[in-house]
Amino acid sequence: QDIAFPGGKGCHDFFLLLVLPKLYQIMDSTSAYSMNFGEITTEGGVVMRPVAISFETRTYAQARAVIDRLYDTNYAMQIEDVTIQERKATDADSVNTYLSVTFFEAAAQA
Repeated sequence: QDIAFPGGKGCHDFFLLLVLPKLYQIMDSTSAYSMNFGEITTEGGVVMRPVAISFETRTYAQARAVIDRLYDTNYAMQIEDVTIQERKATDADSVNTYLSVTFFEAAAQA
């Protein structure tokens, strides 16, 4: 697992305590994964947290199940730029998936 998270910029308890552990739980069902957390932005009282995710599974069905589990978390999010690539090899086939997810939450009131 390879995790890149910008050093403490605007980390809200909701994301750290609820969303992030769920992401780890879902990604642990893959053969390997990488999550790269982008810059957090706020617009119109909404915090946007972009995450670029790549992961490897053995089959397309497993890759699709991971995406479905992300979607089924019921957190406010947008999943886009999904690419699923099958890799055939003599020793083992694999499926590499790349996607972008933006999580949304209400900005903290001052």
